[in-house]
Amino acid sequence: MLVDPSFDLLDEILKSVRPHFWQLHRVSDPERIKKIAEQTAIPVITAISVRDRNNLVNAEALEAPSAHVLFDTYHPHQEGGSGEVFDWSLLQLLKLRKPWFLAGGLNATNVTEALRATKAPMVDVSSGIEDSPGVKSLEKIAAFNEAVLQARP
Repeated sequence: MLVDPSFDLLDEILKSVRPHFWQLHRVSDPERIKKIAEQTAIPVITAISVRDRNNLVNAEALEAPSAHVLFDTYHPHQEGGSGEVFDWSLLQLLKLRKPWFLAGGLNATNVTEALRATKAPMVDVSSGIEDSPGVKSLEKIAAFNEAVLQARP
């Protein structure tokens, strides 16, 4: 995950690793997303922090140059990983053409409901499968996967 990265930073990263995707936060200009994808030859997952409907006004424009869009919970002091959910009903009016991600406070307890409510084709989880910050739990991963499978129609 990168927060509004400079091209210098992207170039520096590419000297060490070749990621399959960039996950970009706080990049709200479709032309910038397009330029990043073209200049680095790496597709972009554009994260949108959702607090209210106003945060979704640009979602369809951001989808065009992105490989995928990721909807995460708005938090004033961090990008992603807050462990908090947002109002999933806000996503109902979107007309996205590409598969997209739902993120934000997902865990084994709520992911079935989240998938049924949003029809999200993909989910992104991190803190919801951790015992403590940065420490993943095999049990929580298994429970999360089972809950995702339960959401299937």
